[in-house]
Amino acid sequence: MTESTPSSPRTQRKRPADFTGIQSERLNEEKKVERAASKIAMVNAVDEVSGPQFVDYTGADIPLPEVEVHEVEVNNPYRTIRVNTKIEQMTFGRRVMDPGDPQHGIPPIMGDLPMYNFDEGKSYRVPKDMAEHLEAKGYLAYIGS
Repeated sequence: MTESTPSSPRTQRKRPADFTGIQSERLNEEKKVERAASKIAMVNAVDEVSGPQFVDYTGADIPLPEVEVHEVEVNNPYRTIRVNTKIEQMTFGRRVMDPGDPQHGIPPIMGDLPMYNFDEGKSYRVPKDMAEHLEAKGYLAYIGS
């Protein structure tokens, strides 16, 4: 007795003799490529019209780098990222108001949980560990130094 796994008509490949089905698959693939290309073109058009936008979430006193300049530092603690989807009210890390003194039994005083908002198409300068976290979750369209 042969066991077959049930498959949906949407997951099946069309038979070579099914001309209409094959054409439909080909057109669907072309539409996917067109949609992706138009989305990329829209993001690039926004950059051309309004110029690249930077938001600095690092809290550092270092001024933002120029967009055209690509300086590379070996141990740069920050990354420039661009997310592939809108992220609202994301928490990452926790502020430490006072590290305390563990040797004398004084616990640290913890601060609030910082909230971050990311818009698709904007460039952000963030700490390296935040960039790595977002990349691991699959939210980054671009990551640079």
